[in-house]
Amino acid sequence: PLASSFFLVGGIRVVRPAHLYFTRHDMAQQQLVFKNKYMDSVQLMRVGGRIKSKVAGVERCTLCMGANAEGMGVTLDPSVDVGGADLVIQVTAADQETADKAVAMAQEELQGFSKSTSGTERSKGSGQQKELPASLCEAKHSDPAANMAVISVPGRFAFAEAWKALGLGMHVFLFSDNVSLEDEVLLKNEAAKLGLLCMGPDCGTGLIDDAPFGFINNVQRPVGSSGGVGIVAASGSGAQEVATLVDRAGGSISHVIGVGGRDCDPAVGGLMLSKGLGLLLADAATSVVIVMAKGPQVPASVVQSLKEGCPKPIVLCFLGAGAMEIPAGTELCTTLEETAATSLTHLGLASAWQLLCKEETDLTESDCVLGQHHVLGLFGGGTLGSEAKVVFKKAGIKDFEVIDMGDDEYTRGRPHPMIDPAGRAEELTKRADNAKQSGVGGIVLLDFVLGRCSHTNPAGGDMQKAIVSAISAGLRVVASVTGTEQDSTPRSHVVQQLMALGVEVGFSNAAAARLAVKPRPFPAPSSTPCNEAQTLQKKRRVMVLERNKLNPSARHLLGAPIVCACVGLESMAEPPLRLVPMTWQPPALGNTDACRQLGLSLGPGQAARRGDANQRALKRAASVDPWWVGLQEARAVLTGAPEGLWVLHSGPPVPCYNEMCGPQRGAVTGAILWEGWAGTLKEAEQLAQSGAVKLLPCHSLGCVGPMAGIISPSMQLLVTEDRGPSAAGRMLPRTFSSLNEGLGKVLRFGANSKEVLDRLTWLNGPFAASLDAAVRKLGGVALAPITAQALQMGDECHNRNVAATSLMVRKLAPAIVGEAEAEKVLGFLQGNDHFFLNLSMTACKLGMAAMEDEPGSSLVTAMARNGCEVGIRLSGCGQQWFTAKAEPVPSAMYFQGFSEKDACPDLGDSAICETAGIGAFAMAASPAICNFVGGDPSAAAEYTQAMRQICIAEHPTYKIPALGFIGTPSGIDALRVLDTGVLPLINTGIAHREPGVGQIGAGVTRCPMGCFVKALAALKNL
Repeated sequence: PLASSFFLVGGIRVVRPAHLYFTRHDMAQQQLVFKNKYMDSVQLMRVGGRIKSKVAGVERCTLCMGANAEGMGVTLDPSVDVGGADLVIQVTAADQETADKAVAMAQEELQGFSKSTSGTERSKGSGQQKELPASLCEAKHSDPAANMAVISVPGRFAFAEAWKALGLGMHVFLFSDNVSLEDEVLLKNEAAKLGLLCMGPDCGTGLIDDAPFGFINNVQRPVGSSGGVGIVAASGSGAQEVATLVDRAGGSISHVIGVGGRDCDPAVGGLMLSKGLGLLLADAATSVVIVMAKGPQVPASVVQSLKEGCPKPIVLCFLGAGAMEIPAGTELCTTLEETAATSLTHLGLASAWQLLCKEETDLTESDCVLGQHHVLGLFGGGTLGSEAKVVFKKAGIKDFEVIDMGDDEYTRGRPHPMIDPAGRAEELTKRADNAKQSGVGGIVLLDFVLGRCSHTNPAGGDMQKAIVSAISAGLRVVASVTGTEQDSTPRSHVVQQLMALGVEVGFSNAAAARLAVKPRPFPAPSSTPCNEAQTLQKKRRVMVLERNKLNPSARHLLGAPIVCACVGLESMAEPPLRLVPMTWQPPALGNTDACRQLGLSLGPGQAARRGDANQRALKRAASVDPWWVGLQEARAVLTGAPEGLWVLHSGPPVPCYNEMCGPQRGAVTGAILWEGWAGTLKEAEQLAQSGAVKLLPCHSLGCVGPMAGIISPSMQLLVTEDRGPSAAGRMLPRTFSSLNEGLGKVLRFGANSKEVLDRLTWLNGPFAASLDAAVRKLGGVALAPITAQALQMGDECHNRNVAATSLMVRKLAPAIVGEAEAEKVLGFLQGNDHFFLNLSMTACKLGMAAMEDEPGSSLVTAMARNGCEVGIRLSGCGQQWFTAKAEPVPSAMYFQGFSEKDACPDLGDSAICETAGIGAFAMAASPAICNFVGGDPSAAAEYTQAMRQICIAEHPTYKIPALGFIGTPSGIDALRVLDTGVLPLINTGIAHREPGVGQIGAGVTRCPMGCFVKALAALKNL
């Protein structure tokens, strides 16, 4: 069997091993999976290519996202849960040592990429790290001037991102392909309604003002008072071919507006072609307008726009279009080459064009080699392939095959061939092998499109080997090179490189197509391209100096400078463009259905409506003023409690006692014994199993309980009351919790021994009576000021309450003195640093309850765990729970003698603290908490900053000194959680999975994405 190893990796850290088995006997294979680590397929392919070329003995190195694994030929172990947003590395090599070396190199490259796109930047002057936007919504908030979203992500995410961009009032450059026609219609209709541009999907080229997008070439721009050629095109490579031909003849390009190849489809109706035409007609820097597409059908909307008047020369190029009636001032061309020539004539550069193409002659049918050789076109530019077809048909050639290697069929799971020519090289090699075996020759026509984002050596590497193989097999290879001398890879360099290999090169794509069917003596490599370049470069230097005279405001085609947010590949838009840096990850951890619904929820109209609802809900929470007013027996104060026997528990509802986790079962039986409903533990278990004791979540009656969260009728409850200005109209003006028992073996961790029950009796008797009397003497105790002060003293008021408890005891002590058992009461308080936790929870619950039932609001009002499931509630969804499976705490510190295998999955209502903006959300105020829950104290501030990404506000009262006294993140927006993939942090204690053992550690966990995905389905109906 093939030697193999497999590691599941979170970030770069190995989490758990698994094994894969393969059938090859002569190779070694190793595979790793990085959980929730998104990288663009282009970046991954480049990493894989570099490793294969650097490490001898590597047969294949594939890096891909989990969603693309099958399409990339990666076999995944079915026993390992690999999600669509997980990154997979698979190496096949000659031996295990080589495979290990290649995998290690891949890890290093990924680590380097992680450091360069770490998701944080330092604020000027403060030295503090600031989280980079992880979503378009954040990017727009970060820089309100952002007005262009450049989207280059897998097609299954693209519609949602584009729809969100339109909802934010941003124009869209949508490079992504594999977007349905129905979705394109939705996007473009909405963009037209909003007065925005939607360029794409499958849009590869754009140049607006000084902002280059996608594959655009480095072309000369208009200078001084002269105008240039403006292009609006449903054809990326076609626009590049025309723009570069104009440039090579000395002309200039004002703007290139790509709109995607399907804009001319009847369902779309040329909406963006018409929009772009209108913009160019009104643009002062544009003298000649080109409207082009690779299809023969001219949309009615474009025809109507032309009929309304043409103040400038307009050149139409719809490849394959027949004769048609066109308005005066408009010219119809049949090829890209003719389009460039016509435009140059309008610029007064007809003679320059003639000089450029002086070696060409007209093609007639008699010149062609008919019926002798099959012509195969392997194109990276789809429009260039369409132009070749036009030339072939004009020449009467019937035996030809043109393949668009950039079509969706060939780019699923791999980069466009202009970015990575490997796929086209493989196809050419296959055809060469076939020709060699059959002995039948033929002609191969290739295009090489240069420019930004294109491969820097498109005729080298694997493509060079494929060309040599094809020529050796007797195939005649002809090519065109689309580019300029100003491109990062100058056109003349590629032309000479190809000619040195024996490739015949046409001066244009149409010329190459003619050359393919009209043999000419093969020319020796000459200096002509370089002479052309030298002549033009001299002219360029003079023109660049003049360009500064342009009025900058005259170049703002869209009315304002372009400020761009890149969703996906940052190279799709680069300086001099003003960029908003982002660290995009697939929303909802790559759940495709959730991503789409999320996009609709954040799109035009919806985002503003939800934003208003969220602000109303948050305003109510901010007006709450929580006061501890005393203690009361549960049966007396919980008016909604059922008749008969009942016990409240933490988390979302549990179907029955037998389905509870171990600590809750132990705590329920302990409560039954303490209440006197059973005499022995066995009898208590039987009573609980019988269903005679009703089990309800604490939250259902306005209560919260830490860990198991058990409340029974005779227990004394802390009563917290809202004394804010709007409390009178509230459905829930009071909240409740049990008394905190301290640490060790206690009921909330499932312990139920006699010692535990005796302590409960004292706590709910003399202790509670003394506290109640003291609080009433004081007229109540305001909780918010204590929390605010404690945060400035090193607490985060969930797992660390040292300062808050001390502040509370200082208030209570004078009133307790003189009460029964005062010394014992004060002694217990002194030894229980967690006493304030339960009060903190009631205060947080009071604020979150105030947010409930705001129609349309997506704010989280509760996060709770019962050891089996984690549940959340949303403001707009009232009392409805959205749940997911509870997992063991992943980042934890265990007490000596215990480990993860002993741990109960996540448990307790205390996550209400994080819901309200303290606890893990305030860890920047409490680096010392890391000593208790695990983790690096230096990362405490990063935890807090990360939570700002999913919250809509800063808390008005709870401030963090270490962050310049900014408020803690508050108002968790479920849609932001889904959009950014940032899950709410929770720091928590850990109970043993078996009842009665108690606490075994503490750690930091996150609320599962599954809760939010389920909540999204409910939100769409609001």
